[in-house]
Amino acid sequence: MAFLQLQDIRLAFGDRDVLRDISFALYSGQKVALAGANGSGKSTLLKVMAGLSEVDSGKVILPEGTRVAYLPQSGILLGSGTVYQEAEAAFDPWRRLETQMHELLESLDAHDERTASKLLHQHQELQERLLESGYYQRRETVEQTLKGLGFSDDELDRPASTFSGGWQMRIALGRCLLEKPDLLLLDEPTNYLDLEAKDWLEAFLRAATGGFLLVSHDRGFLDAVVTEVAEIFRGQLTLTKGNFSNWEDRRRLEIRQMEEAWKQQQGEIAKQEDYINRFRAKATKAAGVQSRIKALEKLERVDLPESLVPMHFSFPPAPHSGKIVLEVQNLGKAYGERPVLRGLEYTFLRGEKIAVAGRNGMGKSTLMRILAGKDQSFDGMLRWGTDVQAAWFSQDHEKDLDPAKTVLEEVESEAPTAMIPRLRDLLGSFLFRGDDVFKKTAVLSGGEKNRLTLVKLLLHPANLLLLDEPTNHLDLASKDVLLEALRQFGGTVLVVSHDKYFLEHLVGKVLELTDGNHRLHLGGWQAYQEALAAEVPAERLRAVESAPSRSQIDRQDMKKREGLWRKLEREEKALLTELEALEGEKLKLEADLSTPEVYSQGELAKAVVLQLDVNKLLREQIQDRWEVVALEMEEVRAQMRR
Repeated sequence: MAFLQLQDIRLAFGDRDVLRDISFALYSGQKVALAGANGSGKSTLLKVMAGLSEVDSGKVILPEGTRVAYLPQSGILLGSGTVYQEAEAAFDPWRRLETQMHELLESLDAHDERTASKLLHQHQELQERLLESGYYQRRETVEQTLKGLGFSDDELDRPASTFSGGWQMRIALGRCLLEKPDLLLLDEPTNYLDLEAKDWLEAFLRAATGGFLLVSHDRGFLDAVVTEVAEIFRGQLTLTKGNFSNWEDRRRLEIRQMEEAWKQQQGEIAKQEDYINRFRAKATKAAGVQSRIKALEKLERVDLPESLVPMHFSFPPAPHSGKIVLEVQNLGKAYGERPVLRGLEYTFLRGEKIAVAGRNGMGKSTLMRILAGKDQSFDGMLRWGTDVQAAWFSQDHEKDLDPAKTVLEEVESEAPTAMIPRLRDLLGSFLFRGDDVFKKTAVLSGGEKNRLTLVKLLLHPANLLLLDEPTNHLDLASKDVLLEALRQFGGTVLVVSHDKYFLEHLVGKVLELTDGNHRLHLGGWQAYQEALAAEVPAERLRAVESAPSRSQIDRQDMKKREGLWRKLEREEKALLTELEALEGEKLKLEADLSTPEVYSQGELAKAVVLQLDVNKLLREQIQDRWEVVALEMEEVRAQMRR
């Protein structure tokens, strides 16, 4: 069984021990979440396991043949290829194997019979591995994976470099999955995924036969895919069986006990110090004072790590507004000829908590920008209610932070004068303590930038919160605090999020944006999910019964058909190239079999015959697929001519 093992790993940054005597093994088939507070060393541990970070002492044991794939949290650099080419690079090792096979066959004539026989056996073994790898079906596999991660047919031929960083991370994730490694190391793989892509990844990992260790701040996702939890705490690692919520419940109890012990000890210390201060000057109490001083010096203190000190905040009381917060009338928005919002009508009422949902590209962020006043180019009307004060949290909040300013300077520049004396306390409640307030915003992590943006949101009281992906990069503890603060908020909340747990526990309505349309779902996120599930069979039936005529095909449909035609044309060309190579191999094998040097040697002849059988099987598989592709091309061509 494939595995990766750590033995007594130690790693320090300066005078801080990040990893201390960690011993851990990840086996193929294990499904493990890596937990720990921000800054506890989770990403560092994954880099050590991936062989990208040196350790001060200890060993990383990776048996020969064990294949590991690693996805970092950010910083992926893709090549100059298209989306498809960058993902298909996962098959490069198998492409090299194919080249090796051809080189073996071409070299047979240069060797004696015994050596040639051995080379043929090697060729056979390589070909069996290639067949099992799915290499010859790679086009279909690559396209299915990329579509599962949210890419459309038309986008597969676009240069990967033209996509945003988040979409490039999706390409990198797809390549990791396509490598079919024995062990996957994933650092926040869901950060840039929408709900549909996250559901697809969840299903993929649940069905995976290899092992994986992943970091995620999505509780629902973790519960669905992992069966064990490895926690880094004070530089050491412990492994617990069970899903993430079960581990979290046990850990919460342990932390509560630790906090209680700390509070009790602090109370006792304060009591003894009070006695010492009161009677230090009295000669009659000198013995008692000295004994208490010595006892305090010897006392083993309960250490409460700063990572356990929770984040606390609540939104300022929502200023009073009218019952109607906002009326949206016939709202429309298009990018060129492509409409993303069309005829949107809704009246937002005071106190509502609403999720905006829909597939990627349906206009969720566009709607939020329009409501926040950041996009003035739209059709229709926004009629605001009385005394409405809106605050906006953008998923692109990094653009709103000045990289040259410190954390403290960033909030000081926007804080009302009356708030300035309280800024250090406010930042402290968001875990910016001590010298952290003097960090430049440019060096903050994704989670720290989110928390800083939330601080800025609190500087000005509002009664309408427009939140576009507020939970991105936040750890679970910070998400829970934000969730509770929003639940207690008395104003109106409109939120876009890909965190199902967060939405299930917050919203009471869902405004779903579909392709240029919209509809409202009552009953919260769970009811919305159930409604979607119930519609799936009906949608499939309608798709089968409604073959589109030419009059129904608009430009977008025609573009899709052209994209499908190009895809099929590429596949046909690749299949014919593979078929031609196999035909050449067949002719060579038949020629070899007809030579006395081969047919007079029983074992050697059997090996060549076996290679011919394998060659025939491959040619039949490719021929079958080519016939399917040819039929599909004829069908698409006919539809394009109607």
